[in-house]
Amino acid sequence: MTTEETDPFSSSGDPAAGPDAGARGFRFRKIDRAPLTDPDVLITEPCRRLVTAYRLLLPDPTWSIDLLPAIGPILQHLFLIRRLGPGRYHYRVRGEEVRRLIGRDDAPDLIDGASGNAFDRELARYLDYACDTGSTMRCYGDLEQKDRLPVLFESVDLPFLDDGGQRSVILGALCGIERDQAVRAAPVR
Repeated sequence: MTTEETDPFSSSGDPAAGPDAGARGFRFRKIDRAPLTDPDVLITEPCRRLVTAYRLLLPDPTWSIDLLPAIGPILQHLFLIRRLGPGRYHYRVRGEEVRRLIGRDDAPDLIDGASGNAFDRELARYLDYACDTGSTMRCYGDLEQKDRLPVLFESVDLPFLDDGGQRSVILGALCGIERDQAVRAAPVR
């Protein structure tokens, strides 16, 4: 069973996916996305640490700057996305490792599901699902790198409530996976 057959969020990251696909998404060659049902499948320490801190806040995780002491050591792996409305998101923060992996200039700040870019449409649909359902999400796949072999990556996307009680903040972690870690890589669950 492949995730492409069962996961509506799987992506090939195909640069030909839309007229503006080169603006975002071309570094992602393959992405498997699914709700995280078993935290034991997480491979990277930053993703595990963020999910552990998040689970302590359930059932109503509210975004607060007070979370920083728990997640401070992994700040370089973190990103923060603010929901502007259904299908529209704004990257507010990208840690140094996130910028290194996806490219500093390759990820515009606005994600618009109504754009002509297939990657944006798919990403907006995925983020809508996370916000609408409150699901903890996990991604796993390949990122192309200049002058190097593709890098495996893992990420988690965690929806938080804002001050008004709406799920409008997604805090996530993105990590490259060393080849020796990939041996124990579990499929997305």
